[in-house]
Amino acid sequence: MKKEELELGMVFTFGQRTDIEYVIICLGKDSATMEAITMRSDSSNRHGCGFGWFENSTTKFIRKMDANELACYQMNDPICNLENGIYIALQNIDTLLLQPSISENEIIHVQSVQWEDAANYQGKYHKMNVVFRQFGKEGSDRLIFGNEHKMACIHWFWTNFKRININR
Repeated sequence: MKKEELELGMVFTFGQRTDIEYVIICLGKDSATMEAITMRSDSSNRHGCGFGWFENSTTKFIRKMDANELACYQMNDPICNLENGIYIALQNIDTLLLQPSISENEIIHVQSVQWEDAANYQGKYHKMNVVFRQFGKEGSDRLIFGNEHKMACIHWFWTNFKRININR
């Protein structure tokens, strides 16, 4: 199957492992993010793969999920649960006003994560607002990240932050 034919919600098996089914939950420019829907593990069931995987003769299209079923896989993996709590920045986070707004290895307290649907001249997109507080500074600040795919916002968050348990 060619890249242009792929859609969110398509379910596939790859190679000889026909017992493991994967659903496309996000399509990027160079790859797809898929989630295992059978043979799930206790850790993340997310996998990225290049579009060449879909052109392989052993790749088999199974079915197309409806929007409600797809939404469960897009948002219900434990890795998607963006909770209030203490996080460490994995790299510098720049904003339009401050470079960096958050420094690498800085500890922040995420107070809330809010979602908005928005639109601009390019179309509709999801906007993630992360309200946080930096230790040693007064007041709260906000990071805003937007993308047409909600999963891309979640991926951005987990690429930049790691939750830490301060009780250990």
